[in-house]
Amino acid sequence: MRLSLFLIFLASILVSCSGNDAGVEINRWSILYNQEENIARLPQSDGWREVKLPAMFQLPYPAKRDFQYVWFKGEFEISDDPSRYYGIMPGRIYFTDSFYLNGTLIGEYSPVQINNMHYTRAYRIPAGLLRKGANVVHVRVGLYGKEFGGIRGNVEVLPQREFSLKVVKNEFFFRQLPIGVAVFLLGQMMFHLLFFVWRRTERANLYSALLCFSWVLYILAIFTPYTPFGPDVRIMFLWSCIAFVPIIFIMLIQAFYKVYLPEVNRIAIPILLLLTVGIYAVPDTTSPYFPGRTLGVFTLFLVTPFLGWLIWRVNRIKPRKTVFIFIFFGIFPGLFIVWDVINYMWIFHEPPIVHTYTLPIFIIGIMMLIIQDVIERDTKLEVLYSELSRPREEGRKTVVTSVTEEKLARVIEFLKENYTSDISREGLAAAIGMSGDHMSRMFKAYTGKKINDYINELRVEAAAERLRTGDEKIIDIAFSVGFESLATFNRAFLKVKGVSPSNFRRDGGAS
Repeated sequence: MRLSLFLIFLASILVSCSGNDAGVEINRWSILYNQEENIARLPQSDGWREVKLPAMFQLPYPAKRDFQYVWFKGEFEISDDPSRYYGIMPGRIYFTDSFYLNGTLIGEYSPVQINNMHYTRAYRIPAGLLRKGANVVHVRVGLYGKEFGGIRGNVEVLPQREFSLKVVKNEFFFRQLPIGVAVFLLGQMMFHLLFFVWRRTERANLYSALLCFSWVLYILAIFTPYTPFGPDVRIMFLWSCIAFVPIIFIMLIQAFYKVYLPEVNRIAIPILLLLTVGIYAVPDTTSPYFPGRTLGVFTLFLVTPFLGWLIWRVNRIKPRKTVFIFIFFGIFPGLFIVWDVINYMWIFHEPPIVHTYTLPIFIIGIMMLIIQDVIERDTKLEVLYSELSRPREEGRKTVVTSVTEEKLARVIEFLKENYTSDISREGLAAAIGMSGDHMSRMFKAYTGKKINDYINELRVEAAAERLRTGDEKIIDIAFSVGFESLATFNRAFLKVKGVSPSNFRRDGGAS
């Protein structure tokens, strides 16, 4: 009952805010490819051709490293009192515009004002300018270089209430919300950085922080009201993000699974770096030799299936139920990026916008995965350490009698059973009631080896047995026994066995 009353109350508010005052939509439009600045010198009929809104296109003029212009003309009629109309909503215009009503300039956005690419226009109508009967608007639209531009929506003449409501809505969706997303990402970046400083072994937090920072720069490049850079720098940066950001995502996937694939890091990452540098190779985006668009699209269609394969590969090495969550929060928002690029190049031709609003979903998902992963591993280790902290069962053979030696013997037994886990010196020491430094000194005196070296020997012996008896890939064996990278495994194996893993397998396990 209470829920029903709340829904009725909410619906009444929405209805009251919707308004009933109808506006006038300008439907008759024509276009003139003419760079004339003075509206008085425009031809009245010659050269104009009919066009329908929305209209997004590239200019037919020779490419120029500057803004070039085209004129739109809209005709409409007012059948009632003109004084009831308060303003004109042209919506999103890409990129500059000068807006005239009945030959009088009522508003404009110049090249220095268009840092927010998607900022919607809203112009007040001066008193007495709107006439009963026939009226005409002219819009001089400026496009930069080879970029797509035009009027992305319908143009309406509205009463004050409707005009004000649309201004507030557009201000929220196209200015406040994107900047709010950027602020949210900055907060998440600080969270991940603090988490990384607190636990240096959790490198996934470092890469998550770098992703957040990259996306903050990306959003600001599109929506910030101020920027010290010109259009060329912004265009190159937006295209380069397609090649550079996947590098961070590749490292994040490996850090999250604690699986580092040398063939990926030695091949894929250098290729993506070269593509990033290639996008900046020609700083003139209007040049026929500018490679940014071609390399950006090529990279997008190359890297999307590759990231899917990478998640599948590391999950095959270390299977985890969270892989489906990772795919949803990682790949699904990435599809919006794919859509934005396809949309810009071949469909509606508007600059990237949709995936801006999906980024918080990805960040929240990554944060949840990292926190869940840390809790699960800490819980697992806590259970293991609790077993270690228990006294030995009565009747069980005890090799030593001193308290310290008995604790170290339990540590060794624990390591033999759990060497594949992510064991820390501090966790072991706390479980047996000793400080980390003291336990390390006692362990070295008792075994003649450092704790890490002892753990590596156990892992190498287990790997050697599998190399003798099976045909698994060496890299899969390395990860399964507890190593985080093939390079670390190779060094440890060579140190313990005196030969490389491949030579050990080739010689039949003789060492």
